[in-house]
Amino acid sequence: MQRVPLSGCGFAAMNRRLVRALWRTPLVGLGCILAWFFVVRAISPLLALKIRSGPAARAPSPAFQGRLRIVTYNICHGRGDDSNVWPIHDRAALDARLQGIAAFLKREAPDLAVLNEVDFDSMFTGRMNQAESIARAAGFPFWIEQRDIDVDAPLIYTERFGNALLSRFPIRGAALVRLPGYAAWEVLMAGCARAVLAEIELAPQTRVRLLGTHLESRSEQTRVQSAQLIETIRRSAPLPLIVAGDLNTCPTGFPYAQQFRGRNALSLLLEGGGYATLPRNNPAPADSTGSEPREVIDWILVPAPWRILARRSVPLPWSDHRAVVMDVALGKPAQ
Repeated sequence: MQRVPLSGCGFAAMNRRLVRALWRTPLVGLGCILAWFFVVRAISPLLALKIRSGPAARAPSPAFQGRLRIVTYNICHGRGDDSNVWPIHDRAALDARLQGIAAFLKREAPDLAVLNEVDFDSMFTGRMNQAESIARAAGFPFWIEQRDIDVDAPLIYTERFGNALLSRFPIRGAALVRLPGYAAWEVLMAGCARAVLAEIELAPQTRVRLLGTHLESRSEQTRVQSAQLIETIRRSAPLPLIVAGDLNTCPTGFPYAQQFRGRNALSLLLEGGGYATLPRNNPAPADSTGSEPREVIDWILVPAPWRILARRSVPLPWSDHRAVVMDVALGKPAQ
Protein backbone atom coordinates (compact mmCIF):
# COMPACT_ATOMS: atom_id res chain seq x y z
CA MET A 1 0.00 0.00 0.00
CA GLN A 2 1.39 3.35 -0.98
CA ARG A 3 1.54 5.85 1.88
CA VAL A 4 0.32 9.34 1.12
CA PRO A 5 2.42 11.89 2.98
CA LEU A 6 0.51 14.27 5.24
CA SER A 7 0.77 17.65 3.63
CA GLY A 8 1.92 20.65 5.62
CA CYS A 9 -1.39 22.41 4.92
CA GLY A 10 -3.46 19.48 6.24
CA PHE A 11 -1.36 19.21 9.39
CA ALA A 12 -1.66 22.95 10.01
CA ALA A 13 -5.43 22.83 9.52
CA MET A 14 -5.72 19.97 12.03
CA ASN A 15 -3.63 21.93 14.52
CA ARG A 16 -5.90 24.96 14.12
CA ARG A 17 -8.99 22.81 14.75
CA LEU A 18 -7.37 21.33 17.85
CA VAL A 19 -6.43 24.76 19.19
CA ARG A 20 -9.97 26.04 18.58
CA ALA A 21 -11.40 23.02 20.38
CA LEU A 22 -9.07 23.53 23.33
CA TRP A 23 -10.06 27.19 23.57
CA ARG A 24 -13.74 26.44 23.09
CA THR A 25 -13.96 23.95 25.98
CA PRO A 26 -13.12 26.38 28.82
CA LEU A 27 -15.17 29.12 27.18
CA VAL A 28 -18.21 26.84 27.02
CA GLY A 29 -17.61 25.86 30.64
CA LEU A 30 -17.31 29.48 31.71
CA GLY A 31 -20.47 30.32 29.77
CA CYS A 32 -22.37 27.56 31.58
CA ILE A 33 -21.14 28.80 34.96
CA LEU A 34 -22.15 32.39 34.18
CA ALA A 35 -25.54 31.25 32.87
CA TRP A 36 -26.18 29.28 36.06
CA PHE A 37 -25.03 32.22 38.18
CA PHE A 38 -27.58 34.57 36.58
CA VAL A 39 -30.35 31.96 36.72
CA VAL A 40 -29.74 31.62 40.48
CA ARG A 41 -29.77 35.40 40.89
CA ALA A 42 -33.04 35.64 38.90
CA ILE A 43 -34.88 33.05 40.99
CA SER A 44 -33.28 33.93 44.35
CA PRO A 45 -36.28 36.03 45.51
CA LEU A 46 -38.47 32.92 45.14
CA LEU A 47 -36.14 30.88 47.38
CA ALA A 48 -35.23 33.55 49.92
CA LEU A 49 -37.70 32.39 52.58
CA LYS A 50 -38.49 28.93 53.92
CA ILE A 51 -40.70 28.01 56.88
CA ARG A 52 -39.46 24.75 58.38
CA SER A 53 -40.49 22.41 61.16
CA GLY A 54 -38.94 19.44 62.94
CA PRO A 55 -40.25 16.36 64.74
CA ALA A 56 -41.00 18.42 67.84
CA ALA A 57 -43.70 20.26 65.87
CA ARG A 58 -45.96 17.25 66.31
CA ALA A 59 -46.01 17.75 70.09
CA PRO A 60 -48.48 20.17 71.72
CA SER A 61 -47.26 23.76 71.88
CA PRO A 62 -46.16 24.98 75.33
CA ALA A 63 -48.81 26.75 77.38
CA PHE A 64 -48.34 30.50 77.11
CA GLN A 65 -48.10 32.09 80.57
CA GLY A 66 -47.96 35.77 79.57
CA ARG A 67 -44.16 35.94 79.49
CA LEU A 68 -41.56 35.45 76.78
CA ARG A 69 -37.85 34.86 76.70
CA ILE A 70 -36.26 36.25 73.53
CA VAL A 71 -32.69 35.77 72.29
CA THR A 72 -30.79 37.47 69.50
CA TYR A 73 -27.32 36.32 68.47
CA ASN A 74 -25.09 37.00 65.47
CA ILE A 75 -23.34 33.63 65.18
CA CYS A 76 -20.84 34.89 62.54
CA HIS A 77 -21.14 31.67 60.48
CA GLY A 78 -19.78 29.71 63.44
CA ARG A 79 -16.27 31.07 62.84
CA GLY A 80 -15.62 31.82 66.51
CA ASP A 81 -14.03 35.14 67.38
CA ASP A 82 -11.65 34.89 64.41
CA SER A 83 -12.24 37.63 61.82
CA ASN A 84 -11.02 35.38 58.98
CA VAL A 85 -13.86 34.88 56.47
CA TRP A 86 -12.07 32.36 54.28
CA PRO A 87 -12.70 28.61 54.30
CA ILE A 88 -12.88 26.77 57.60
CA HIS A 89 -10.71 23.69 57.12
CA ASP A 90 -11.31 22.26 60.59
CA ARG A 91 -14.82 20.84 60.20
CA ALA A 92 -14.72 19.26 63.64
CA ALA A 93 -14.10 22.68 65.23
CA LEU A 94 -16.95 24.21 63.24
CA ASP A 95 -19.31 21.41 64.27
CA ALA A 96 -18.27 21.89 67.89
CA ARG A 97 -19.11 25.61 67.72
CA LEU A 98 -22.55 24.91 66.27
CA GLN A 99 -23.17 22.31 68.96
CA GLY A 100 -22.12 24.89 71.54
CA ILE A 101 -24.58 27.44 70.13
CA ALA A 102 -27.35 24.84 70.19
CA ALA A 103 -26.47 23.85 73.76
CA PHE A 104 -26.57 27.51 74.83
CA LEU A 105 -30.04 27.93 73.30
CA LYS A 106 -31.24 24.70 74.86
CA ARG A 107 -29.98 25.84 78.26
CA GLU A 108 -31.52 29.33 78.01
CA ALA A 109 -34.75 27.86 76.56
CA PRO A 110 -35.95 31.00 74.74
CA ASP A 111 -39.42 31.05 73.27
CA LEU A 112 -38.16 33.04 70.27
CA ALA A 113 -34.65 33.46 68.88
CA VAL A 114 -33.19 35.44 65.99
CA LEU A 115 -29.81 34.35 64.62
CA ASN A 116 -27.79 36.42 62.15
CA GLU A 117 -25.06 35.40 59.68
CA VAL A 118 -26.35 31.84 59.46
CA ASP A 119 -25.09 29.74 56.53
CA PHE A 120 -27.57 27.68 54.54
CA ASP A 121 -25.27 26.46 51.74
CA SER A 122 -21.83 28.10 51.65
CA MET A 123 -18.63 26.54 50.40
CA PHE A 124 -16.47 28.12 53.08
CA THR A 125 -18.42 26.34 55.84
CA GLY A 126 -18.83 23.00 54.12
CA ARG A 127 -22.23 23.74 52.48
CA MET A 128 -24.07 22.87 55.70
CA ASN A 129 -27.46 24.19 56.73
CA GLN A 130 -26.56 25.78 60.06
CA ALA A 131 -30.12 26.88 60.80
CA GLU A 132 -31.46 23.34 60.59
CA SER A 133 -28.55 21.91 62.55
CA ILE A 134 -28.97 24.40 65.41
CA ALA A 135 -32.78 24.31 65.46
CA ARG A 136 -32.94 20.52 65.65
CA ALA A 137 -30.15 20.20 68.23
CA ALA A 138 -31.70 22.92 70.42
CA GLY A 139 -35.16 21.33 70.20
CA PHE A 140 -37.02 24.09 68.36
CA PRO A 141 -40.11 22.73 66.59
CA PHE A 142 -40.40 25.65 64.14
CA TRP A 143 -37.91 27.83 62.33
CA ILE A 144 -37.52 30.12 59.32
CA GLU A 145 -34.54 30.35 56.98
CA GLN A 146 -34.21 33.73 55.27
CA ARG A 147 -31.42 34.42 52.78
CA ASP A 148 -29.66 37.74 52.49
CA ILE A 149 -26.87 36.63 50.16
CA ASP A 150 -27.46 34.03 47.44
CA VAL A 151 -24.56 33.40 45.05
CA ASP A 152 -23.83 30.19 43.14
CA ALA A 153 -21.06 29.79 40.56
CA PRO A 154 -20.61 25.98 40.30
CA LEU A 155 -17.13 24.66 41.12
CA ILE A 156 -15.97 28.21 41.86
CA TYR A 157 -17.94 29.79 44.68
CA THR A 158 -21.23 29.26 46.50
CA GLU A 159 -22.45 31.46 49.33
CA ARG A 160 -25.92 31.48 50.86
CA PHE A 161 -26.49 33.00 54.27
CA GLY A 162 -28.84 35.26 56.17
CA ASN A 163 -31.13 35.17 59.19
CA ALA A 164 -32.80 32.32 61.07
CA LEU A 165 -35.84 32.74 63.28
CA LEU A 166 -36.49 29.93 65.79
CA SER A 167 -39.77 29.52 67.67
CA ARG A 168 -41.30 27.29 70.33
CA PHE A 169 -44.72 28.40 69.14
CA PRO A 170 -46.36 27.78 65.75
CA ILE A 171 -45.42 30.13 62.93
CA ARG A 172 -48.66 31.05 61.18
CA GLY A 173 -47.13 33.04 58.34
CA ALA A 174 -44.02 34.86 57.21
CA ALA A 175 -42.97 37.41 54.62
CA LEU A 176 -39.65 38.59 53.22
CA VAL A 177 -39.02 42.28 53.90
CA ARG A 178 -36.84 43.92 51.25
CA LEU A 179 -34.71 46.51 52.99
CA PRO A 180 -32.78 49.22 51.13
CA GLY A 181 -29.47 48.01 49.70
CA TYR A 182 -26.07 49.62 50.06
CA ALA A 183 -25.27 49.57 46.33
CA ALA A 184 -27.48 48.64 43.37
CA TRP A 185 -24.82 46.49 41.66
CA GLU A 186 -24.21 44.60 44.90
CA VAL A 187 -27.92 43.85 45.32
CA LEU A 188 -28.08 42.63 41.71
CA MET A 189 -25.00 40.41 41.89
CA ALA A 190 -25.24 38.98 45.41
CA GLY A 191 -28.14 40.31 47.50
CA CYS A 192 -28.28 42.53 50.57
CA ALA A 193 -29.39 42.73 54.18
CA ARG A 194 -33.08 41.89 54.48
CA ALA A 195 -35.56 40.91 57.17
CA VAL A 196 -38.17 38.26 57.86
CA LEU A 197 -41.55 39.22 59.32
CA ALA A 198 -43.24 36.29 61.05
CA GLU A 199 -46.59 35.92 62.76
CA ILE A 200 -46.37 33.73 65.85
CA GLU A 201 -49.35 32.15 67.60
CA LEU A 202 -48.70 32.16 71.35
CA ALA A 203 -52.22 31.00 72.22
CA PRO A 204 -55.48 30.52 70.28
CA GLN A 205 -56.42 34.19 70.66
CA THR A 206 -52.95 35.72 71.03
CA ARG A 207 -50.54 36.41 68.20
CA VAL A 208 -47.46 38.62 67.86
CA ARG A 209 -45.24 39.63 64.98
CA LEU A 210 -41.48 39.15 65.07
CA LEU A 211 -39.16 40.98 62.69
CA GLY A 212 -35.74 39.33 62.55
CA THR A 213 -33.14 41.36 60.72
CA HIS A 214 -29.48 42.20 60.21
CA LEU A 215 -29.11 45.81 59.10
CA GLU A 216 -26.39 47.04 56.74
CA SER A 217 -23.05 47.46 58.52
CA ARG A 218 -21.44 50.12 56.31
CA SER A 219 -23.93 52.99 56.11
CA GLU A 220 -26.06 54.81 58.67
CA GLN A 221 -27.97 56.30 55.74
CA THR A 222 -29.07 52.82 54.67
CA ARG A 223 -29.90 51.92 58.27
CA VAL A 224 -32.01 55.07 58.68
CA GLN A 225 -33.94 54.16 55.53
CA SER A 226 -34.42 50.63 56.88
CA ALA A 227 -35.63 51.99 60.25
CA GLN A 228 -38.22 54.13 58.45
CA LEU A 229 -39.52 51.01 56.69
CA ILE A 230 -39.60 49.04 59.96
CA GLU A 231 -41.58 51.84 61.61
CA THR A 232 -44.07 51.68 58.72
CA ILE A 233 -44.43 47.94 59.32
CA ARG A 234 -45.08 48.51 63.02
CA ARG A 235 -47.90 50.92 62.25
CA SER A 236 -49.39 48.72 59.52
CA ALA A 237 -51.17 46.20 61.76
CA PRO A 238 -52.60 46.02 65.29
CA LEU A 239 -50.55 42.95 66.26
CA PRO A 240 -47.61 43.78 68.57
CA LEU A 241 -44.24 43.90 66.79
CA ILE A 242 -40.93 42.63 68.22
CA VAL A 243 -37.75 43.67 66.40
CA ALA A 244 -34.58 41.68 67.04
CA GLY A 245 -31.19 41.23 65.46
CA ASP A 246 -27.83 42.78 64.72
CA LEU A 247 -28.95 46.32 63.90
CA ASN A 248 -25.39 47.66 63.57
CA THR A 249 -26.48 50.89 65.22
CA CYS A 250 -27.02 52.39 68.67
CA PRO A 251 -28.91 55.50 69.82
CA THR A 252 -27.48 58.98 69.67
CA GLY A 253 -25.31 59.54 72.76
CA PHE A 254 -24.04 55.95 72.90
CA PRO A 255 -20.38 55.18 72.13
CA TYR A 256 -19.87 54.56 68.40
CA ALA A 257 -23.23 56.12 67.50
CA GLN A 258 -23.43 57.44 63.93
CA GLN A 259 -25.75 59.85 62.16
CA PHE A 260 -26.90 60.65 58.66
CA ARG A 261 -28.08 64.22 58.20
CA GLY A 262 -28.76 64.47 61.91
CA ARG A 263 -30.72 61.21 62.06
CA ASN A 264 -29.85 57.95 63.76
CA ALA A 265 -31.55 54.65 62.90
CA LEU A 266 -32.16 53.32 66.40
CA SER A 267 -33.11 56.73 67.79
CA LEU A 268 -35.64 56.99 64.96
CA LEU A 269 -37.25 53.72 66.06
CA LEU A 270 -37.28 54.62 69.75
CA GLU A 271 -38.58 58.16 69.23
CA GLY A 272 -41.70 56.73 67.61
CA GLY A 273 -42.79 55.59 71.09
CA GLY A 274 -43.67 52.07 69.96
CA TYR A 275 -40.86 50.16 71.64
CA ALA A 276 -39.28 49.40 74.99
CA THR A 277 -35.69 48.20 75.25
CA LEU A 278 -32.54 48.12 77.38
CA PRO A 279 -30.04 49.68 77.84
CA ARG A 280 -31.63 53.10 77.54
CA ASN A 281 -28.53 55.24 78.00
CA ASN A 282 -24.88 55.23 79.12
CA PRO A 283 -24.22 51.52 78.51
CA ALA A 284 -21.92 49.70 80.91
CA PRO A 285 -19.19 47.31 79.68
CA ALA A 286 -21.48 44.41 80.62
CA ASP A 287 -24.08 45.75 78.16
CA SER A 288 -21.74 45.37 75.19
CA THR A 289 -22.74 43.09 72.33
CA GLY A 290 -19.98 43.84 69.79
CA SER A 291 -16.24 43.43 69.85
CA GLU A 292 -15.51 46.87 71.34
CA PRO A 293 -16.09 47.92 74.98
CA ARG A 294 -19.56 49.44 75.48
CA GLU A 295 -20.43 48.77 71.84
CA VAL A 296 -24.14 47.89 71.74
CA ILE A 297 -25.28 46.92 68.23
CA ASP A 298 -27.47 43.82 68.82
CA TRP A 299 -30.95 44.74 70.04
CA ILE A 300 -34.31 43.39 71.10
CA LEU A 301 -37.13 45.95 70.85
CA VAL A 302 -40.47 44.93 72.32
CA PRO A 303 -43.83 46.74 72.21
CA ALA A 304 -43.93 49.71 74.58
CA PRO A 305 -46.79 48.37 76.79
CA TRP A 306 -44.73 45.28 77.61
CA ARG A 307 -42.61 45.12 80.76
CA ILE A 308 -38.93 44.18 80.50
CA LEU A 309 -38.11 41.86 83.39
CA ALA A 310 -34.43 41.30 82.61
CA ARG A 311 -31.84 41.81 79.89
CA ARG A 312 -28.44 40.10 79.74
CA SER A 313 -25.53 40.28 77.31
CA VAL A 314 -23.84 36.87 77.30
CA PRO A 315 -20.20 36.49 76.14
CA LEU A 316 -19.76 33.28 74.17
CA PRO A 317 -16.72 31.81 72.38
CA TRP A 318 -18.47 30.99 69.10
CA SER A 319 -18.71 34.46 67.52
CA ASP A 320 -17.33 37.98 67.70
CA HIS A 321 -20.74 39.09 69.03
CA ARG A 322 -22.41 38.46 72.36
CA ALA A 323 -25.86 36.95 72.64
CA VAL A 324 -28.65 39.09 74.11
CA VAL A 325 -31.27 37.44 76.34
CA MET A 326 -34.40 39.35 77.34
CA ASP A 327 -37.32 38.30 79.53
CA VAL A 328 -40.57 40.25 79.06
CA ALA A 329 -44.11 40.24 80.40
CA LEU A 330 -46.74 41.08 77.82
CA GLY A 331 -49.08 43.99 78.19
CA LYS A 332 -52.57 43.69 76.81
CA PRO A 333 -51.97 41.96 73.44
CA ALA A 334 -54.06 42.53 70.35
CA GLN A 335 -56.81 39.92 70.02
